[in-house]
Amino acid sequence: MRKMTFLVLGICLLLINFTFAGENDPVEEQVLMANHVGAAAGFVTGYGLSYRHWSNTGYGYQLTIAPYLDQTTALLSLGVTGLKSIHIAPFANLFAYYGVHYNYFKDSYTDMYDNTIDEESIIIMGGGPGFELHFGPISLDLMFGLAARYSSKSKLGLQMTVDSGIYYSFDPIRLIH
Repeated sequence: MRKMTFLVLGICLLLINFTFAGENDPVEEQVLMANHVGAAAGFVTGYGLSYRHWSNTGYGYQLTIAPYLDQTTALLSLGVTGLKSIHIAPFANLFAYYGVHYNYFKDSYTDMYDNTIDEESIIIMGGGPGFELHFGPISLDLMFGLAARYSSKSKLGLQMTVDSGIYYSFDPIRLIH
C-alpha cells in the first residue's frame, strides 16, 4: 500500500510539474488581479488569513497562517502554495496549484486522575486544478486535488482535498506571454 501511495503521489506531482512548465497560448491581452488579501481554508493551502500574489508571467504564490495560543492550547496552521495560471477569462481564472501545509496542535487538560497533553503535527503536500471567480475586487476560489498526509499519530496517508478562499484584490496587472 505504501508503494502505491508514493506511486500515485509521484504521478500527480509529475503531471502538476508539466502543467507548471507549459506555456499559455499567446493572446492579445490578459488581465489578472495581482495582490489579494483574505481568508482561506483547506487541507493543502492551510486555513486562516491569506495573502495571494500573481506575477505578470502568470505564476503566483499564496501564504496562509492561523496562529493561536492560550494557557492550555497551542495551534499553528501554516500553508505555502505555488500557482500557475492556465486560462484567464474576463470573470474567472483557471489555474494549477501545488502546496505544503504544516499544522501543529497541542492541548493540555486535567481530568479526575491526571494531567494529559494531546499533541500532533501534520504535514500535507498536494496539488491539482483550481479556479477563481471575480466579482469586481472580490474573488472566490475553489481548488481540489490529491495530497499526501503525514501525521505524528497516524503516519502516511493519501487523500482527496478541497481548498477554498475569499479575497479582496488590490491592483490589476497585464500578463506577459
